[in-house]
Amino acid sequence: VKDAWLSYSFSDHAILGGVISPPTFGKTIEDFWGYRALEKTPLDLFKLRSSRDHGVALEGNFDPSVSYMIMYGNGSSNGGEINNGKLLYGALTFEPAEGLVLEAYGDYETEVNDVSSYVYQGFAGYQGDWGRFGLHYANKHVDTPDTGWDYGILSGFAVITAGGGVDIIARYDKTMGDGWEAGFKGQGISYIPLANYVKTNLILAGVSFEVFKDFWLIPNVKYAFYDEPEFGEKPDADIYANLTFFLKFK
Repeated sequence: VKDAWLSYSFSDHAILGGVISPPTFGKTIEDFWGYRALEKTPLDLFKLRSSRDHGVALEGNFDPSVSYMIMYGNGSSNGGEINNGKLLYGALTFEPAEGLVLEAYGDYETEVNDVSSYVYQGFAGYQGDWGRFGLHYANKHVDTPDTGWDYGILSGFAVITAGGGVDIIARYDKTMGDGWEAGFKGQGISYIPLANYVKTNLILAGVSFEVFKDFWLIPNVKYAFYDEPEFGEKPDADIYANLTFFLKFK
């Protein structure tokens, strides 16, 4: 089960409980990107946080331009409680002008064996008749009894509306920080395995065609190249050519 929750609404707020999409990327960043069928958003793609968690949440609006979500989860995605720590999330979203979205986010996780981590991120996006673009920075810091690592990501994307149901899509993800060489297992990423233990640069380009209502074909190319590692040889670049189709059920 990926989504299974109950909610109670009061005024402009709601309490939710169950398997929920946390505010990490699902509430703003993923919706603004709009092409999860083509690729996940960076924190999800690089497996720094999960797209689901089992817990309770409070969300709502202070006014039409300011919204929030706070969540307390068990940190085990959509699995059951295994007493492996807890995760506290919070996000605050602003829409100060038409088409402009700004979001600040942070979380803190406790795990077993005195391991903890936190993520902070910021997102800015702008949308108009011509399309939309977004800029996203995030960092995950992991503390262990012996050391600590940082996993930073800078990502930018643009979706240009070309007319006739056609979008031109481009995105660039760059990883930064010492954690990637210490603990990144890129070969485990579904559909787009990347080199292990090295900083990655990912370029994505595609064209989306709405063939008919609620059905899209998206030919795309993903090109991954790697920074020079501190130890060992630099991996060769990887390139993936795909034809993605997306069907929306209502």
